[in-house]
Amino acid sequence: MRQRALIAMAVACGPTILVADEPTSALDPVVQAEIVVLLRSLQRERGIALLVATHDLAFAARLCDRLAVLYAGRIVEHAGATELLARPRHPYTAGLMRSLPPPLGASSDAPLEPVAGSPPPPWALPSGCRFRDRCPRAQEDCAAHDPELAGIGGREVACFHPLEAP
Repeated sequence: MRQRALIAMAVACGPTILVADEPTSALDPVVQAEIVVLLRSLQRERGIALLVATHDLAFAARLCDRLAVLYAGRIVEHAGATELLARPRHPYTAGLMRSLPPPLGASSDAPLEPVAGSPPPPWALPSGCRFRDRCPRAQEDCAAHDPELAGIGGREVACFHPLEAP
């Protein structure tokens, strides 16, 4: 009920954009689904753009058309939600996908794999690519330069050595 009340307060002034930070955290799956329906109806009926910050990629994919994956404060991959989740090109995005359990009801024999290492503290970011110390594809150029987002096959990826498209 609190989430619904906060959403109602946020849309009462007629905004053109609604920023929702973890709008379904600590909610059971039934209430999460209701919040998704509510937010989608607000988008449709009021023409509100929705920016969602979440750690729940499955939730984000149900609600958003496009996803941006951030690592240490930078966007490392940006694409359509379905495309990004089906075929990640940045090593961090792929690592996130391998660390998630399969959707409820789906079977998978693949073990969950955490992303190796730990993120850097914000006050001691590495030179070059911020993900390089944890990246299995890191090479010398990753330490020398910070990769910019670049268009690759209909998406943007900030990586000198992106994963191949299947």
